[in-house]
Amino acid sequence: MGLLSGQLAVVTGAGRGQGRAEAELFADHGASVVVADVDTENAERVVASIRDGGGEAVAVTLDVSEEAGWEALVRTVEADYGALDCLVNNAGVARSESITDETVDGWQHVVDVDLRGVWLGMKHAIPLLRANGGGSIVNVSSIYGVRGGAGDSAAYHAAKGGVTVLTKNAAVGYGPEGIRTNSLHPGYMRRPMGPGADEPEADGDENAAPSHGPPVEAVPLGRFGRSSEVASAALFLASDLASYVNGVELYVDGGYLAA
Repeated sequence: MGLLSGQLAVVTGAGRGQGRAEAELFADHGASVVVADVDTENAERVVASIRDGGGEAVAVTLDVSEEAGWEALVRTVEADYGALDCLVNNAGVARSESITDETVDGWQHVVDVDLRGVWLGMKHAIPLLRANGGGSIVNVSSIYGVRGGAGDSAAYHAAKGGVTVLTKNAAVGYGPEGIRTNSLHPGYMRRPMGPGADEPEADGDENAAPSHGPPVEAVPLGRFGRSSEVASAALFLASDLASYVNGVELYVDGGYLAA
């Protein structure tokens, strides 16, 4: 029996990378997974992989910043499954511009996907979770949802900081209804290399510096993270192993923030 046996989970941005790792791990643990991504082809590829492994999944095309897409996703869940147990708000985008270099359009795009998308996901998932007697929401923030970094990527920091506090707001507001809401804060992940870069465990040098980040010596564990390790943390928060965990910030960063 898996940790999510018989449950339904929605994972956004699940067409590649970290979202794919989360979707596939959830399916391995018995969940039926709604693989939601703006890239339909990638979402369908992940669904095929899950089904090949004996799991259950369905692909849904979703731009998380558009409310109509969330309304359509809810209709799919209600028609095909009738209930929802877990939402992983994983989809996100980033830009490297500073406060003074950022454009209005660039700022808005990042905030729309990274923060508005999380709000819309909770807005439309919470009624389904409530009707199911409770459940779990995992909002993927970042270590830069709690610190200022190097003074660049202003829109990303602002959006992820918003996700961190919005998560706590939901944890307090909906905890009495049995809905647990927690934020997940990945640190620097290893940079995938070669033709398998879209795979959750692509071959690559785990100590190769990310395109925008510190040297590996800055991480107390002495290496960068893997998508599978973030997915395992998401699985913990989604499962009954975390049944009394609500409103927390879970760092998956190798100790980077502790240094």
